[in-house]
Amino acid sequence: MSRVVDLRDERQGRDRRALDAEVRDDGSLVIRGQDLGPGASSMSGDDEEYEWAYTFAAQDVPKLVAALGGTPDQPIIELLQQRYTGASSYELEHIVRMTEDTIPREFWNWG
Repeated sequence: MSRVVDLRDERQGRDRRALDAEVRDDGSLVIRGQDLGPGASSMSGDDEEYEWAYTFAAQDVPKLVAALGGTPDQPIIELLQQRYTGASSYELEHIVRMTEDTIPREFWNWG
């Protein structure tokens, strides 16, 4: 059974920013973000919604664990829940972007 952890749920006026992570049954990891409201238009043009996701294959998750400062035996979902919730979720996004050339992933966005 997959496991999901909410990493961010911020609201400011009409803007909302959400981020979660899911470990799927096959061991892959999906990090999903959604921005709603006028602030999302900076990413999506005229729309007030922007969604995106990174998907890491199961064999690449240990590389991400290491990049995030975890130990080899530490489950990624626990690492994310312990270190990368709330304001720290922005650091997670930064590390994910910075490892783009070294850790394979798929990227999807809409908005």
